[in-house]
Amino acid sequence: MKNTMKITTIYIMLLIICPTVTLAQEETDVLETSDAIPEVKKIKELESNMQEEVTEPEILEEYKEPEIIQEEYREPEEEEVEEEFDVMTLDPAGSPVFGPGGGKYPVGQELNIFTLQNGAKVHVTFDGSTPSNFTDIFESPHVFEEVGEYTVRARCSAENYRDSSIIQFVYLIQTTASVPRIKAVPLDEQPFNTSDATATYLGRYQEGVKLSFESETPGAKYYFTTSKKGETSVEPSLDSHYTDDEIIISEKGLHTVRVKAISDNTFISEEILITVRVYPRPPRPAFHIRSKRAMLSDMDVAYYKMADRHKDETMRPVDLVDFIALVLNPDVGMCVDCRINKQEQEILKEQTEHMKYLEGLHVDEGMKLHHGFITRGSCFDFIYVLNKKMYKLRERRKEVGSKDDLINRQGKEL
Repeated sequence: MKNTMKITTIYIMLLIICPTVTLAQEETDVLETSDAIPEVKKIKELESNMQEEVTEPEILEEYKEPEIIQEEYREPEEEEVEEEFDVMTLDPAGSPVFGPGGGKYPVGQELNIFTLQNGAKVHVTFDGSTPSNFTDIFESPHVFEEVGEYTVRARCSAENYRDSSIIQFVYLIQTTASVPRIKAVPLDEQPFNTSDATATYLGRYQEGVKLSFESETPGAKYYFTTSKKGETSVEPSLDSHYTDDEIIISEKGLHTVRVKAISDNTFISEEILITVRVYPRPPRPAFHIRSKRAMLSDMDVAYYKMADRHKDETMRPVDLVDFIALVLNPDVGMCVDCRINKQEQEILKEQTEHMKYLEGLHVDEGMKLHHGFITRGSCFDFIYVLNKKMYKLRERRKEVGSKDDLINRQGKEL
């Protein structure tokens, strides 16, 4: 320790004596001189070890404010705008052509859509939506395979042409109505004979026969024609008479009946043809007393005779006078008492007008009087009572007539 202090002292003195010598040279000389001294050598080793152990502290970079670079403002450059193309200046593509046009058609109907312009495409929709260049292209005939209503719209597109206008048609695809069936029913309390009946001949019926029509087609109407033997039979059409359910044939003779069915959603069916014979019963006098059931049968016959004046087989108020007269005298002209005299006709006319007023039928002479209304309820009761009154009136007149005849005969004898 003492030696070390001595060396240090010597070193300081040398620095004072030789100030012109650089610190590096002095240190080097002193160290070289002191290398021979053991203590000095040991001190160097210690200093060297200390320098290796001590690491220089990490120097943190000095914080600097972020540099804000202000770019020089420049006026925006004008973009070069290409000249827009106005499609409306082009001619339109040719319009699509439909074959056939809209309407009612059966299942299986084919539809063709085409254009007369070369290279044009036909775009089509079947649900009423607007066709565009992204919708289906019509390339082959379309077949309507199911019943329904189809709104078909089409337009054409072609290169260097603007799209054509839209053409639209509505197609109502329908089936054909089922062939009707005909059932013959005898009038109440009247005999009939079907022993010789076949599929087309329905038998013999006294006074009249009710023909009921049926079809598997819901809501069907039945168009029919009738003809007697020797008359020309005509195929029924939409111009023929029609009914919703039935008719009554009461004229004597062999009748040919031809019937077709149709509904709002079908085409008219194939026809069915039958024959039926009506023969008369023994005639009954006017105003004869009968049961309510027998009068109802006479009403049915009279109603269909009056209804046959109209295409829809429905009576009108204007027919009531003749209807009541036919009910009260069903066998008109077939016997001496099957006639109504002029005075009786006036009474029936007066009573008919009274009934029309009671039922509110005087307001409109064109009103439809359906079978169930005029042959049931209060109308039936009125006619049934009127028949009894007319019978009593005729019987009293017969009695008076007999007395007058007796007086006349007695006067002649005297």
